[in-house]
Amino acid sequence: MKKINIINIILLISAILFMASPGGNGFLFANQSVGNDVKEAPTHITVTFPVREEKYLVELPAGDYGESERKIGFTRGLRAIFIRHSHLAHIMENPTIREALAKPDIYVKQFSYTVKNNINVSGVRSIFLRIKFEETAIAKLLQSTSDSLWVSNKPLTLLWLARDTQPGKVLGGDNDPLVHYVTHKSQEYALPVLLPLMDVQELNSICSRDVCKFDLHKIRQLSLRYEPTLIAVGCIRKSIFNGNLSGRWLLLRENRVEDFNLEAVDEKTLVSKALAILAEKATNVLTYVAGENSRLVLRVSGVTDYGQQNQLMGYLKSISRNVTQVELININASNVDLAVNVSGGIKVFSNILAGQSKLIPNPNGDELPPGIDLNYRWVVPGG
Repeated sequence: MKKINIINIILLISAILFMASPGGNGFLFANQSVGNDVKEAPTHITVTFPVREEKYLVELPAGDYGESERKIGFTRGLRAIFIRHSHLAHIMENPTIREALAKPDIYVKQFSYTVKNNINVSGVRSIFLRIKFEETAIAKLLQSTSDSLWVSNKPLTLLWLARDTQPGKVLGGDNDPLVHYVTHKSQEYALPVLLPLMDVQELNSICSRDVCKFDLHKIRQLSLRYEPTLIAVGCIRKSIFNGNLSGRWLLLRENRVEDFNLEAVDEKTLVSKALAILAEKATNVLTYVAGENSRLVLRVSGVTDYGQQNQLMGYLKSISRNVTQVELININASNVDLAVNVSGGIKVFSNILAGQSKLIPNPNGDELPPGIDLNYRWVVPGG
């Protein structure tokens, strides 16, 4: 009996070693933290699946595990993070942002690799690079550039665009010439346009058929992560009458839907016409503008005496030149309510607060009473 047990133990240990060996079918973790030096990816990879959307996490297709391909992925991922958290498509024009994109690994907290089925090609498995970025460093960078970023008088428009003539992937996040044309042409019309990232979440959730069927429920759900003011949906089709290209376009604004149809001889002309109409329709939509003074009411808990009240007010005036005035509105045993004048509005002020550590969001900060715009807690220095 003892001899049989020993044999079973030896067989079990051998099986475990085989699973972890280069020839086994097990998976070894490739989750790596990143400093200034980018590490080589190991041969083995982790198969992981995102459980929930994280604001500083992206997952992108990767051609291989090499350093060059990884650097491209870091740059693409960081570009998406900047757009996501600034709400501006033309953020890449800022010199500070361009400098950051030249050294993206500085902002990477950790990365890993994933292998998943490619929904666009049956039976093919693709490599994906999963990147988590440093939240504090990115918030500080956006704060430092806030004066030059909030310059648009038109809202951010998320554009879902697909070709009915080429069933498959939705345009965005690839090397399609039409993607570059949309980016270039939207700048001419001063229209901040963002194309979807088309990372693994979107690749597994939407295709050109969904866009051309105008599945608005699915499109609205996938648009939530970008928090756009407007959503535009376009489908390019071949005209059955004269061989030209035609396109149906929808503009979604809150609960309103506007519909228009266009026709042109080629894709670029068709897209140019659509962007011109979108720019005109977006002109009257209110958005936050750099230089526009907004009066916000900030509720702060944790202020225990008069000295801390003065310290808090002085601190708010010093953290950014976007803060132009701070006034006391109300004070009680639990909270201090302050009126804060901010150039650029609540989005800019939220970026400013995200880049410091003495004011932190209250756990119940989303449940705001009437008249209160933001709810934070004052952390006593050294406490």
